[in-house]
Amino acid sequence: MKNYIFFLLIIFLSCANVIPPEGGPKDTFPPIVLDSAPHNQSVYFTDNLITIYFDENVTIKNESNIHTLPEPDLIQSINSKGKIIEINLKNELRKKTTYVIDFKGSIVDLNEGNKLKDFKYVFSTGEAIDNSVIYGSVAVFDQNEPAENSLVGLYIGDITNNFDSIIRAQKPDFFAFTNENGYYNYSNLKNGIYTLMCVEDKNLNLKYELNERVSMPLIINLKDSLQKNMKIFLDERHSLTIKKDSINNSLLNMNEDSIGEKLPEYGLLNLFFSPKFYKNKHYIGQIIADGEVLQDFYINDSIVTINKVQKGVFQLRIVHDLNKNKQWDTGNVKTLKHPEQIYFFKDSIHIRANWELNLNIDI
Repeated sequence: MKNYIFFLLIIFLSCANVIPPEGGPKDTFPPIVLDSAPHNQSVYFTDNLITIYFDENVTIKNESNIHTLPEPDLIQSINSKGKIIEINLKNELRKKTTYVIDFKGSIVDLNEGNKLKDFKYVFSTGEAIDNSVIYGSVAVFDQNEPAENSLVGLYIGDITNNFDSIIRAQKPDFFAFTNENGYYNYSNLKNGIYTLMCVEDKNLNLKYELNERVSMPLIINLKDSLQKNMKIFLDERHSLTIKKDSINNSLLNMNEDSIGEKLPEYGLLNLFFSPKFYKNKHYIGQIIADGEVLQDFYINDSIVTINKVQKGVFQLRIVHDLNKNKQWDTGNVKTLKHPEQIYFFKDSIHIRANWELNLNIDI
């Protein structure tokens, strides 16, 4: 009998499913700011310690992402203690100035790592919080690509008379960096006259070096909200300046007898231009791939035929050759000479072997 009971017990245990206790649903919500001392948006700010209180335990992830304006070294130290974050500021703050601490998703809950997005702590040492905004995008002039992680600087007042020397020697009064798409955004600025500029700032010294791309200065009268887009280029004084691309007609093989010739791995391209581009003979067309000029040509008529274009995907850019030296001339921020304008055809050009392609260039 004992053996029979033991046998049944073995069968029961082998068939039983062990079910662990169920927890609640996974936390997918970011931490919530309950309060801060001093309060966010405080005026007449004189403290050097900011304490922010949350509804759950938090920590700082990627502290280097935290961005402060108008000074990058505003924070001396930052620590998380359970449901509290403490920020120690540097000792000296500017008078009548609005400061912004943009955490950029660096505050996360301790358990699941949910980010607190778009949270900024703002205060003013003066009587009011400044609220004007400047935003826009920055592109590389000759490549039409976004300028990523570039310094966008604001100097108080008009500094164009000494622009080159000032941006080499002095850090901007305010600055921000472009994101991966070339966009920037300044918030909480005071209305007034500023000089806006952009520089690659490869060495992150917040100043201009001659081997870095730079924009021309833009003088702005800020009132409320303003959008300004910029383009950066290598100054013509740079000893390693962009190699000038001379016109190479041998690449084009543009005699009429060969029109229609279909060679293996090559296609034929007919480009149709408006009078804007061919009437004054001041424009050069360039077929490019990955920023490299593969073929270039004069735009002297409404139709330009390129008989041999290797199959592939390319872009077209048009240079406004003002001085007719048959090449693109960059700018000079010392003499304030602007680069020659470049127009980019919005669509990629797909060349197929032994095919003829007609394109209406609408720029």
